[in-house]
Amino acid sequence: HAAVKFYVCHNVTAARKAIRRCRVWYASPIIPKTFEYRVFVFQDHVVKIIRRYPADPTQIAWNAAEGGLTKRILRTSWPISAAKICIEAGRRFGLDWYAADVIGDAENAYVLELNTAPGLARQETIQTFADLFTDDVVVRKNKLTGQTWQSLIHPSLR
Repeated sequence: HAAVKFYVCHNVTAARKAIRRCRVWYASPIIPKTFEYRVFVFQDHVVKIIRRYPADPTQIAWNAAEGGLTKRILRTSWPISAAKICIEAGRRFGLDWYAADVIGDAENAYVLELNTAPGLARQETIQTFADLFTDDVVVRKNKLTGQTWQSLIHPSLR
């Protein structure tokens, strides 16, 4: 959560110190990335995608808690492959509403986490959720067959 107790360890001594600071821990290699997105999904459809940028190019975590910046991506510029893997990740867990954090480079994309309460106190998240509802919304599930943002967008936003 917000990069709390997130440690980058370059040797065994640093790893031992980090483990002592955490009751529960997980270790993995650092995945080099050229992009990071937060993909908001409702009922198997993308609602909004935000791109994250680091405050400092040497940072590993690019989230707002670490001073990172965000920019909403226009639908016509959505990274389709990243959106599709986020939808598939949510399906595997049976989620209807979540924000997926995804990173990658030109060849690979990785879903880091699925947030089922994605910053609900933030105005941006509240507005994203509020934008979904209209009087005549008809929610339909669809398969990931399309290759354009139109096929991934939630029906209430069309």
